[in-house]
Amino acid sequence: MQFINSSFKIDITKLSNNKLLFSTRNLKIDHNIDLYKIITPLLNDYKEITVEFINANESFFNNFALILNINNELSENDIINPEENHLYYLNKYNKTINNADLLKYNIIGITIIGLIIKEFLNHNYNIKFFTHINSIKNIYDNINNYDTLINDINLYTQDKLPIVDHRAKQLMQKIINKAINSKQPISGSLETIIYNIPKGLGKPYFNLFEANLAGTLYLIPGLKSLEFANVYLINANLENCYSNISFENDIIKYTSNVYYGVESGITTSDIVKFSTHFLPPFLFNKNSTSINYKTLENIYIVKSKQEYFNLHKKIIFVESLTALSIYNLIKG
Repeated sequence: MQFINSSFKIDITKLSNNKLLFSTRNLKIDHNIDLYKIITPLLNDYKEITVEFINANESFFNNFALILNINNELSENDIINPEENHLYYLNKYNKTINNADLLKYNIIGITIIGLIIKEFLNHNYNIKFFTHINSIKNIYDNINNYDTLINDINLYTQDKLPIVDHRAKQLMQKIINKAINSKQPISGSLETIIYNIPKGLGKPYFNLFEANLAGTLYLIPGLKSLEFANVYLINANLENCYSNISFENDIIKYTSNVYYGVESGITTSDIVKFSTHFLPPFLFNKNSTSINYKTLENIYIVKSKQEYFNLHKKIIFVESLTALSIYNLIKG
């Protein structure tokens, strides 16, 4: 893949039935990064994957590559436990990667590169990311002060269920528990906050900040909505919205972050906030019929371990791909 108006590229090559090569062009990291430490949280969720880094020494690397090894194992009696849908059944047979599963692993490989870039942005530009569970059903995690939150984000990033408001967390946890007990999948939205983002990222007309970010984030499976501003709230308080804007020497001034850090597709150096909304996970809570590709006979896909809530697992993808998009705009 190559980003618009950027020399930064990620090339993806299928080496064999269980190996994918991701190589970068014009990615320069000039300080020490513990690569395996960065990717450990991701690999904890995808235990069938191992990663090998190429051309990356301890202090500097440029145009490096990584190999994704996918080690899928057959279950007993040639009966397969699918992950997302029946298409993934094909992948697990004979340890091969089919076109449907390629998308999943391609995104994981790109996400690993994004995690490295996220660390680079923090080290070189002091750009910091914080993503929390914004809503589940009609419960919202209300943050009173985004400016002071940066001092406490480490407390929440270590939490498997990052929710700032204590009462909202209790209510959301009850909803999640009820969904698991009743075996009904649920989802909701995340909110991502970006601190210390440079002013002026984004260009008219076809490389706007929001458009660049959207084009990257929509790689994430299950993402169905990206919201940069609470339009309903702005419209409901339109008079107050205009009172937050003034002009000094023909220069627009903001007394609040009403446009969430982006104006006319270009960052204002204020805090950037956006929400991502996801579909619930797919379920296979009953035995399903599929095809044995060895005998071409009907077989049963047995019940697999179900996930009724996986919104928190999307955080690493959102932040990683956001970092990748910002790097593209800075270097493009």
